[in-house]
Amino acid sequence: MKTKLLIAIGLCFALIHSKLRADDPVSITQCKDTLFFSPFPDCQVFLIGNDLSALSMYSKMDSIKSLFLDDLSKAREQHLYPEGSRLTHYFVHPNGKRRLKAETADYLEKEIDPEAEKRSLSLELLPFAYFIYDLEKDITCEIYLNDPTLLLQLEAVSFTDAIRSLNTDKKSMRKFYRIDLEKNGTEWQHKQEIGQHLDFLEMTPSFGFGIIGGAWSPVMGAHLSLTFNDKYGFPEYKTGASLSGHLFADYSNKRFSNFYSVMDFEINFMVNLSKSKSAKAKWFGLQGGLLKSKYGGSLEGAYKVGVISEGFSVLNYSFDLIRDKNKNYLYGITLRLPF
Repeated sequence: MKTKLLIAIGLCFALIHSKLRADDPVSITQCKDTLFFSPFPDCQVFLIGNDLSALSMYSKMDSIKSLFLDDLSKAREQHLYPEGSRLTHYFVHPNGKRRLKAETADYLEKEIDPEAEKRSLSLELLPFAYFIYDLEKDITCEIYLNDPTLLLQLEAVSFTDAIRSLNTDKKSMRKFYRIDLEKNGTEWQHKQEIGQHLDFLEMTPSFGFGIIGGAWSPVMGAHLSLTFNDKYGFPEYKTGASLSGHLFADYSNKRFSNFYSVMDFEINFMVNLSKSKSAKAKWFGLQGGLLKSKYGGSLEGAYKVGVISEGFSVLNYSFDLIRDKNKNYLYGITLRLPF
């Protein structure tokens, strides 16, 4: 029995190890939230941060905007700023140092960024861009203008008022990753909310093999799961139930006899351990269940608890501790190939 257990455990870890080695290195992908508003015609403002809830509490944007306009004005007076520049970067470091960088009018692109071009076309971005970076709070303000002379009008615009309007609907900040504002009189209101929060229900069959107390069996089952996604469409949690059938038999003198089946009812809850939105979901969690068998002896009415994993290899697997009706404890291992 110990040999069978070691073989099964070794097979599980071999499959997991080979799968992880075959995958590309997974880098942590951090999604960003965006607040968009247009304070006057021919002006677009995007405030980009890690989370809209944190962005709603941000209060430094107007002061940093004033520093940017002052430094830009001084650079122009000293002829340090290239006139006609279409892209300007302004960095504000936590130690107080500031740096202004701009591309010259005759700047030649070394290479084309397809993603940036697609974003520019889809958002219909205006030609003159000014990027302001608050490195301490990890917040970026992107300003797009149709004419550089419109920068002077930004002095009278309160970015803080636009940011504070997020607090009027806290539920939207949890459900959406982008909120567009429009001016109604003197107040900013939500015009459009964009997100990919969509939970989905899925039913899948599976086939595999399992061990209960040292006895091997083929396993067939059906699984119903409900996956909960975040506002970026990234799967976070999954819960579900499954019904599986095990077929056991006695084996002696090179013959099988005394066939009997065991039905396995399970419920589970899993979290996605993958840190990359582009990578396949890797689920790990807990499960519990009840075993029913008319001819299974001590397995009739037995219950179990264990761990379950999906997405780490070709096979899904679970390890269980089973308590039979005689109050004895058995181990259970199941490997399933989902369809």
